[in-house]
Parts: sequence; structure tokens; C-alpha cells
Amino acid sequence: MHEDKRKHNYIGNGKLDAIQMANLGFTDAQSTCINLAVDNGFIAGEDAKKAIKQTKFIIEPTGDASSKVMLSIVRYMVDETGAALATDVTVSIGGTTYTCTSGGLITHEIEGTDYPILKDFVDAINVFPGIVATIHNALTTQAMNTDDFIAVSETVLADVAAGGVETLSRDASAQFLAVLRLGIPRANDRGPMQLLQVKGTTAWTNAGTVKLIRDDEGEYVADASHQETYLSDTTVAAMTAYLDDNVLEAQTIRGPVCLVVESDDLTAVDMNIKYRQALAM
Repeated sequence: MHEDKRKHNYIGNGKLDAIQMANLGFTDAQSTCINLAVDNGFIAGEDAKKAIKQTKFIIEPTGDASSKVMLSIVRYMVDETGAALATDVTVSIGGTTYTCTSGGLITHEIEGTDYPILKDFVDAINVFPGIVATIHNALTTQAMNTDDFIAVSETVLADVAAGGVETLSRDASAQFLAVLRLGIPRANDRGPMQLLQVKGTTAWTNAGTVKLIRDDEGEYVADASHQETYLSDTTVAAMTAYLDDNVLEAQTIRGPVCLVVESDDLTAVDMNIKYRQALAM
């Protein structure tokens, strides 16, 4: 959600309905569930003598008390001289009071056991002032009460203006699921779009499914009734076109839409999707 908007000025050399292409693969790096960023601007109630110097994050696949995934956001607090705040100093951030631990640290922990569905997990992140999270290559209903994620050591969190960071990757050796989220102009946006082609190869022993699902986190309902399935087919190992429409006949839909490939023993996905912005619905 926090991509640099300027790049969209160049899509199709200015032609709004130019055909675009995106690829879905099956690697840890392509399985990032969220985009995470920090807004380094002024936070209401912030005290210049108790300022946030830096924000980092950590992902521990077995970090919570039930050995499920935990995301930690660590803020480094300093006084007006730049020195770390002392232990037990209280700090108000966005109207909420926190207490520093050794080294001037304030740590927020979001646990998969407490928030077993990704939409709720992301909402829990966004409670903390200055932290911005959106769903990336995952469904809103992605299960979080599991340890099947990739660890991330303490990493500086990028600013919203820099696009944040795509993180919280599913472990491809344990979660046999590939998801690509598309929207116009950004992955979570609701602009009208036309889906023209879904084509590619998959590898597995037991056949799975290829689906196109409209999945808007802004319309999330716990029973998943907000999800609309536009395509559902059985995986084919060979190069296959699951959808192949021309620009005159392609149906116009609202984004965002997820291309989802799943099998209980998926080993590879190389799927391309062609789409374009629809100028009117």
C-alpha cells in the first residue's frame, strides 16, 4: 500500500488502460504477508525530550507463549541530547503511556495466538501510533496461529515515504500456498480492472486449485463472506491458460484481487497474470 506513487505515472507511458503483467512464484521471498512501515512524522502528544530515534522490527516464528509467530516492534527512545532514556521512564505516544526498558526501549508484541487471522493481526499492528501495516501477498483470512513463517532478525523499519518493507513471509516448505495480490493502482486499491489472462505452470504430486478471489481488507467479514471467487480451477502441471480473454470481452471488476494457487504438496509455481485498468465500470 505504501509504494512510491510516482512510479504509476510511467505505467504504459501514460496510457491508463495499458496492459500490465505480474508474476506469481512460490518462494519465501514472494510469500510476504504484509507491508510494514513507520511514519516518522510528528505524533500527537510527542515530547521533544522523549523522542523516537529509530524503530526496528523482529519476527520470531515460535516467539509467543504458545510457540506461534510473534512480531515485535522496538522503538529506541532518546532525550533532547540524544542519550537513551533510562529504565522505567514513562513515555506518551499518541496518547498511550509506555514504560522504557533498559536502553530506552519500548517494545510492542503482536502474537499469532492472540490474533489468529491475518486481518486481525494487521489491525493489532496498526493500533500503535506511527506504525502502518497493510496486507500484501496473502488473503485476509491467512492463519496466524502457526509457526510456519520465516524468521527476521532485528531490522530497521523503513519509512512510509520509502515504501516500507514487505515482510512476514510464509515458509514455502510448510505452507503450500502461493498468493499474489493485485489492485489498481496499488495492491490494496479498489480501482476497476479487467483480468485478461492467467497462464503458467505448477508442480505438485496431488493436484490443487487455481483461484482468483476478490479480497478487500476494508470489507473484511470474519466468516469470509466478503470474498468473491471469480475463477476456480484444478491445477495442471503443463503450461495452461486458466483464463484467456481479449480486451473487448474481459469482465470489469473492482480490485483488489488475489491469484491463489494451493495444493497439499505444492513445490513450484510460475504463473503470469495480465490485467489492465478499466476506465469505467
